Amino acid sequence: MINIDSTTREAIIKSIQEPTQTSFEEAQKIVYMHMEMDSYPRFLKSEMYQQLLKTVQSKSS
Repeated sequence: MINIDSTTREAIIKSIQEPTQTSFEEAQKIVYMHMEMDSYPRFLKSEMYQQLLKTVQSKSS
């Protein structure tokens, strides 16, 4: 789960009353930033991913 700050959340709630193609753009930017800075680096360090890498590397050798 990725938290969105209350200011952005309130803006989304207001904008979906009359939605446009850009209603979720700010939230999308925040989600991508959190993924880039937190979620993805943690995934790369996770035991599950590390095991997958070892499996793939041993098969390609």
